[in-house]
Amino acid sequence: MPRISDSSADSSAGSSAGSQPGLRQIAAAAGVSAMTVSRVLRGSPHVSADAKERVMKAAGESGYRRDPAMAKLMVHLRRRKKSRCHAAIAALTTIPGSIEPHPIRLVREGARRRAESLGYRLELFRLKSAAGHNHSLGRILAARGIEGVLLLQMVAPVNVDDLLDWENFSVVAATSSIISPDFVRIGANYYHNARVLCAEIAARGFRRIGFAGTRTFGIRTNDAFVSAVLANAMERGAPRVRPLVCDDFRTPRNGFRAWLAREKPDAIIACAEEIVMPIQKALASGPRSHTKIPVFCTSVDPASPICAGMDERHELVGHNAIEVLTGMINRNEKNVTTAHVRTLVEGRWMEPGAIVSDGS
Repeated sequence: MPRISDSSADSSAGSSAGSQPGLRQIAAAAGVSAMTVSRVLRGSPHVSADAKERVMKAAGESGYRRDPAMAKLMVHLRRRKKSRCHAAIAALTTIPGSIEPHPIRLVREGARRRAESLGYRLELFRLKSAAGHNHSLGRILAARGIEGVLLLQMVAPVNVDDLLDWENFSVVAATSSIISPDFVRIGANYYHNARVLCAEIAARGFRRIGFAGTRTFGIRTNDAFVSAVLANAMERGAPRVRPLVCDDFRTPRNGFRAWLAREKPDAIIACAEEIVMPIQKALASGPRSHTKIPVFCTSVDPASPICAGMDERHELVGHNAIEVLTGMINRNEKNVTTAHVRTLVEGRWMEPGAIVSDGS
């Protein structure tokens, strides 16, 4: 293959003499059109493997290097085009609106705001199930020209390999309840939050910190809070309190009371706000010593926390998820499954009555 002279100029690619080769030069060397070269360099999937190989080889031999400034300009122009046509992003969840917890609502709100600021419309789809292939959903997304999918929390951890033909979409998961595929993920930094939570509780003089949570919560968080509680006890030379893991905490009964009598926690971390009050009621109905045990929470509503705990900054999770997803859409990155690529948002301690802002 002939080597392309660096002294050649090609105004079609914005290059000048003594700089990079242009699209027409690379096209001539590869035996394809300038449009094909442009598509290959943009990462378009609508190019044959043979043509892509020839273009990449010709570009490499010619000394072509991508111009970051030009790439930035093209992203800007595409965003303006998306804004004009009101492109949509699909947000998928299996959680019914009637029981949607505040963290999911906050993630959606953060995602909606960021999407609109970038010229996109966020469309929410509440699915009955995320298992198996959803032909109807696929047809709807295709008909609406939707290229981006934001996966939100599901009722239970689920494998969505067959849900859609993922090669047609740019995808980001703003939840840890997607077992597979291993999409790019944005979420809370659970272990960081758990360590901050334990440190704040320990600073208030509590030594026997117990954790009460569900099995599903443990799967979603990779048991980060259980690990942090045990690590906190070991580091401070405090007694280890074995965690209480149940399927349902809405009506704590004998298992909870037996755990209190056996482990004797002087503070309890609840895995979600909806189980804080049932635990507090169970404590109030027991011996007087139990009424003094405070309950903290792994994730509180920053607008009206019912107890002290962690604000996981869910709106920022949604914001960052859209930021990453729209970048993938602009780069035409489809069916991207990248093992262990994560963006983790660190939470902050919050007391009831505290006033915080998204920028703090």
